[in-house]
Amino acid sequence: MCKNNISVRCKHIKQKIKEKFNINLTLKTIYFILHNNNLSYKNVYKKINKFTDEELKIKKEDLNKKLNKYKYHNIISIDEMCTHEGELTSKSWSEKGKQYFTTVKKIKGKRYSICAAMSNKKLIHYKICENSFTKDTFNIFIKELMNKINKNKKCLFLDNATIHKNKELNTYVTEQNIKMIYNIPYMSIYNPIEFINKMIRNRIHENNFNSIEDLHNILNKFKNENNVEKFKNMYNHSLNLLKNT
Repeated sequence: MCKNNISVRCKHIKQKIKEKFNINLTLKTIYFILHNNNLSYKNVYKKINKFTDEELKIKKEDLNKKLNKYKYHNIISIDEMCTHEGELTSKSWSEKGKQYFTTVKKIKGKRYSICAAMSNKKLIHYKICENSFTKDTFNIFIKELMNKINKNKKCLFLDNATIHKNKELNTYVTEQNIKMIYNIPYMSIYNPIEFINKMIRNRIHENNFNSIEDLHNILNKFKNENNVEKFKNMYNHSLNLLKNT
């Protein structure tokens, strides 16, 4: 019925059943059947994949070989995320049958970007800048990070953003003998920092911030928490996805 599209509405299912079997099921019955078959109605997220199955398999094997040269605790996962002053979660509990509205002064406040580096035990370092990171601010972040870790044992794991491969950074990395591994393009799920960024965003939503000082307070509190088990689980989950999917 939907071989080429796993996303389909109940109205379409009802129509297809009627056309093929001449049975007119109610939407309530269709909901019941779907729920009892472990299916749910959810948001659809687009995932870019520009590779054939064989190409992706080769790239995953290659990435696995590179990462397997290091123990989990020596892989430093790095990425950026953005947020806005006054940013709130898009979901909340409210009375059934009524829409929930909250009053804000403006749709979006000042934009900030956060670059974070994590191990499988903790958030090691972060940096905040207004708007987006440039190659210069990212290079500063990397140099600050190098002062906090043993560069001879650690390996940096990043995506393929242009600022992660800028000329000045490449020169610095070569001179300092810093080991770097780049993720497969468009496959962010293989980089554990993606899951930690979700945790950070949830904290931002829970606390709400209206200044860069507030944002620093939220991140510092998160950094000082004992989240070792969560970090280990997210590392294992992400790297297991790489091996098994």
